[in-house]
Amino acid sequence: MKKNYLFSIYLAITPLELRFFLHELAHLENVDTNTLSEVEHLEKNTKIRLTLTEADRKIIQKYGKLTNSLLNYVILDHMDRVRV
Repeated sequence: MKKNYLFSIYLAITPLELRFFLHELAHLENVDTNTLSEVEHLEKNTKIRLTLTEADRKIIQKYGKLTNSLLNYVILDHMDRVRV
């Protein structure tokens, strides 16, 4: 697996915040399909490249091609909970 990974994120966040959300993704249990559908239609203008740790690689291997979508899902879900 690559040592670096380029993420496309809908929200302007820092690499540190991105890594936090990536590790939140590791504990994801349920996915709301409506929210996931909403995430797919968001414009993802922010590109962040991370050098992956072994833990990061395991998360990306677990979710494969869905990693980026699920990462945006976790971010959107977190932002919704923070606003309330």
